[in-house]
Amino acid sequence: MEQGLGNPAAVATIASSKEGQAAIGQALTATKVLLIVGGSAVALKYGYAQYKKWRAEQYAQKNAGDPNLIAAAIIYESFTRVGFPSTSILSFLIPELNISTNESALNEIASKITNVKAVSDAYNILFNRTLHFDIQKGLDTTELQTFWQIINAPSSNTDVTTAYPIGSTLYVAEKNGIIVNTAEKNEKNEWFGTNNLFAQLDFNAKIGVVVDKGVFENQNYYIVEEPGIFGGKCYVGCKTGVVLQYQVTNKKL
Repeated sequence: MEQGLGNPAAVATIASSKEGQAAIGQALTATKVLLIVGGSAVALKYGYAQYKKWRAEQYAQKNAGDPNLIAAAIIYESFTRVGFPSTSILSFLIPELNISTNESALNEIASKITNVKAVSDAYNILFNRTLHFDIQKGLDTTELQTFWQIINAPSSNTDVTTAYPIGSTLYVAEKNGIIVNTAEKNEKNEWFGTNNLFAQLDFNAKIGVVVDKGVFENQNYYIVEEPGIFGGKCYVGCKTGVVLQYQVTNKKL
């Protein structure tokens, strides 16, 4: 009878020898070590994941209503994703892809962010993700540039000397938005402000076109005409409002 590895008698002979028993013992020891190391790694990974989940819950409870936490949540919800994130062991099967981004929501919340670092930290704690990478993946180059320009824009127009000419289109420069009152002319054909609402506008929104201007208490003011239908020129029943230099800019982000 031939003796080979496929032969039960040969296997029994090897197992009964001292060399065979030593080899089998070493293999069993190596297997145990691998199981212990692998099990420890899985346990550590699971424990760390549970710790991050607990930390996120504690952070959310402790900072409920905090503007930075709210901003982080809005940014996270602005992305629609499919697949598994890179932190998941299943990401190699179905990697995560961003299929759509609510750009208007991102730009709106960007105008309200005053501390990017705090929002980034909140984003990481709440969702175990990096804000900068998610923004970069979710926006194209032009959209990304606009987003960061809005965040880094000053809270109001700091240029109080450059007077915008008649015919200029003005936009809101105030990060918190503005309330604009209507302007009318008196019997002397002079402009005066009223207590009536012209518009309540968010940052970067279009206000209208300059139809007249002047100086009031060392600050430029502008009489603006509301946009027409679809944002074009207004021709019938047009309202006029008055805005001050620090509230406006002639550049839209």
